[in-house]
Amino acid sequence: MINYVEKFNEIFQELLQDLIKVFPNDTDLRTYLFAVKGAMMVNEFIICKVFHSHLMVYESQVMEKDETFFLDKDYSEFHSNKVDIRTLVHKLKTCWTLLTEENKETLWKYFRVLMILANKIYA
Repeated sequence: MINYVEKFNEIFQELLQDLIKVFPNDTDLRTYLFAVKGAMMVNEFIICKVFHSHLMVYESQVMEKDETFFLDKDYSEFHSNKVDIRTLVHKLKTCWTLLTEENKETLWKYFRVLMILANKIYA
């Protein structure tokens, strides 16, 4: 049986690792990856839970590849008592404007897969 939480965590980390490859001089991305790994060690559900509770409302925008998802919203509501993901979201917004079309497509794929997995976990 597939462990969807484990797969979600693996893919979320791969997303950050790929962003680090694209932006190797961005130390914030390395910090986020370190923080995400630490959070997952403490509670394997935490990143998925925060992702699901804050991002699933944007599922249609992600599935339709609507760039306003990355560009137009300030995401000030992205705060949890345990994890503050606003800084990561703002970093993604900044990165988005610098990505090639191919890299943007890859990022869409990551988000789509993460949403599918989050739906399976919290169905």
